[in-house]
Amino acid sequence: YFDLGTTVAVGAQYFRIGNTQDGYTTLGMLVGSLTIQALVTFATGQGLLAAMVTLCGGKPMLDTYNVLADQPLGAAGSVNPVRALALTRMQELVLDALPQTFHQLSVLVQLEYGERDYLLWFSLVFSGLSIGYVAVVFEFDIDTDLNYRKLFARIHGYIPSNSRMQKVAVAAGIMCWIMGFLAARMLVMAVLGIGNAEMFGIWVGAELVLFMVARAVVEGTFRSYQAGLDSVPASLFTNVFLYVGALGMPLPFARFPGAYGPTLFVPWVLCVLTLNPAMLLFGLSLEGSSRIEFTEGQLLLTLTGATAVALAGAAMMAAAMNPSHRRSFLGWLSLKQYVAELWETRTYAPVGSGIDASRAHLLKFSR
Repeated sequence: YFDLGTTVAVGAQYFRIGNTQDGYTTLGMLVGSLTIQALVTFATGQGLLAAMVTLCGGKPMLDTYNVLADQPLGAAGSVNPVRALALTRMQELVLDALPQTFHQLSVLVQLEYGERDYLLWFSLVFSGLSIGYVAVVFEFDIDTDLNYRKLFARIHGYIPSNSRMQKVAVAAGIMCWIMGFLAARMLVMAVLGIGNAEMFGIWVGAELVLFMVARAVVEGTFRSYQAGLDSVPASLFTNVFLYVGALGMPLPFARFPGAYGPTLFVPWVLCVLTLNPAMLLFGLSLEGSSRIEFTEGQLLLTLTGATAVALAGAAMMAAAMNPSHRRSFLGWLSLKQYVAELWETRTYAPVGSGIDASRAHLLKFSR
């Protein structure tokens, strides 16, 4: 609720300094995000209670209670509580934290020095810290879960289990990676959007199409292989959802086949980090960039610092993770190939044991 409260406070601050349009945009984005999250919660079978709690911004607390409780509230018992909590965190990141960070940064760089209230700086910094923290918690919840490590051993298990120092190093690496990448990417996107909204739309649209084509080449089809997401509308939403997440926070989890996969993960992030300086300079060359109150030197220095933090975080994470799983970040592997591999070799299943029980799980997991 603290993050939600700061968003409301920032919206109120925009009204106080006369930026009524930005105030309405901030609050409208918040309401829209909660509404979409509630619809997704209900559509995924978590029940009406969970959907109503989501509308009030309390879904993370409900999911945390259901993970710890013997008797989950509402219809959550029909959904894996760990999976429900992970989905909630992903939705909050992609549908709320990321758009709010982009919008608030876009407003901040256009404000004159005297209008840059401490609350606006605090909200922006807190959003970055919140995104980094949620990313770390999400990764640890999924990767250290024994069930997931047995189900998908080739992917999950990169976080060390025995060394506390290595765990801390991986957590710090994830935090720095996500926050640095987020700051760099949101800065150049904001500059381009301010420079020319039409050019911003063309750039983002071209990236989205390229992302979808690349995934289709790797997976062999545009449509998702995962059960429940294999319809055309759901597959389109999945592609857009993954792309929006890739804009500012490429989680290590996204190397799972069917998302970016190990095939696209490293090439995508390297391509983005390499293009950021050119994208920033291009945005500054556009007519609308005259509204930006920061100098070109300040923006380039900020971009350089953010990129350095991201690369340092990636290096720290790679050095501290289990060596056996470094290869899971590279290589050609589609979800179809991975499921076919598991079909022949895996004997573990959430319910039952043996290869038949494992195959029964895979039939529900993918089409």
